[in-house]
Amino acid sequence: MLPAANAWAFALAAFALILIPGPSVLFVIGRSLSLGRKGGFLSVLGNALGALPAVC
Repeated sequence: MLPAANAWAFALAAFALILIPGPSVLFVIGRSLSLGRKGGFLSVLGNALGALPAVC
């Protein structure tokens, strides 16, 4: 079992990592802003297809 101080430090670090968007999210946001809804959707589709070999 973790001591309380370690648990709070872990919770704080996990919360910070959840709030920070990753490069994939920033890419999709940028493409959506510049190309619109269709460009954003195609970027999400490309990211999902690119991640598929890593999962399988």
